[in-house]
Amino acid sequence: MELLKEVQSLQSEIIENRRFLHAKPETGFALSKTTAFVVEKLKEMGYAPRACGKSVVVTIGKKGKALLLRADMDALPIKEQTGLPFASKNGNMHACGHDMHTAMLLGVAKILKKHEKQLQGKIKLLFQPAEETLEGAKDALQAGVLHNPTVGGAMMVHVMTALPMQSGKIVVANSGVSAPACDYFQIQVKGKSCHGSAPQNGVDALLASAHILVALQELSAREIPAKAPTVLTIGRMQAGKAGNVIADSALLEGTFRAFDETLRAQLKTRMSVIVQSIAKAFRARARLSFTSGCPALSNDEKMCAFAEKEIKNQIGEELVISSSQFGESAKRMGGSEDFAYIAREVPSVMLALCAGETEKGFSEPLHHPKVRFDETALVNGVVALSACALSWRG
Repeated sequence: MELLKEVQSLQSEIIENRRFLHAKPETGFALSKTTAFVVEKLKEMGYAPRACGKSVVVTIGKKGKALLLRADMDALPIKEQTGLPFASKNGNMHACGHDMHTAMLLGVAKILKKHEKQLQGKIKLLFQPAEETLEGAKDALQAGVLHNPTVGGAMMVHVMTALPMQSGKIVVANSGVSAPACDYFQIQVKGKSCHGSAPQNGVDALLASAHILVALQELSAREIPAKAPTVLTIGRMQAGKAGNVIADSALLEGTFRAFDETLRAQLKTRMSVIVQSIAKAFRARARLSFTSGCPALSNDEKMCAFAEKEIKNQIGEELVISSSQFGESAKRMGGSEDFAYIAREVPSVMLALCAGETEKGFSEPLHHPKVRFDETALVNGVVALSACALSWRG
């Protein structure tokens, strides 16, 4: 429990870092201010941060394969409505808690630097952009994040809120798949414009798009087994410039998620057939493209056991649970995670940190413009990652 006391002494600094990041959110790979802040803090601690693609990495320790600890840093293009004194005013928002993740990993960096001579293995810290677009982890992999030094295992923690669960409680993923594969897609439909009073002279791209949207929803209803959950969402549909003009083009954008990789491939094929066929039926043309995505996230059995044991030793058994305790229906989360790219390459585990209890007024979910997080949970997140790092032997 000494580690817990150490981290508690850093609580105000961790919260201060979190609030600085929260007030200045950036999206995608364009994280100039965020990255500069992280690099500055790491240098102040005595690290020599370096670029790894668009990410920032530091390494500490002397021997063996490294344990990779990852924090994502990007925000969402959401206008914040929390009313917090440190709320963002630039049109972006840390509505998924990545500011919490970054602040926690900076806290871990400080703890590890203090205990550098006691480390039994090598630790690599990864500060990653573009998780929301599912591109950042892939970029880091292509830049060699798993090499120099070689990575032998990886961990991450994601905050959750609006839960009927005590803040600070940590959920260790059960072995196997815990988060679905995800693919972002775009559908461009081309028609022919004409006067709204004479639709026979044109090709209505908006009408064709409406039928495409409805038909794609039937995939889950009629072609997917009930025991294999999938979610297809079209969150954007744009067409036309005037109410009395037949639209000559339309754009649809969305995502679909599946836990099974074979089913994921089948869905892509069926989507293409549906889009092309319906567009043709309405005399239009359509193009389906997949812009980014990630595989399903699979957790390693030994890494899960390692994390659960070490974290319980530091914060107590009552605050650490396995996702298997929730039953089959709750073992898998609906949101995707590009950490899955890393988990596909090395034994990995994903942790969830409750940072907002419903009964205490934390009622809005992730990605909501009014979502708030309980900052008191940050301490347990830092303790969890630090405990595993201090016990890692490579």
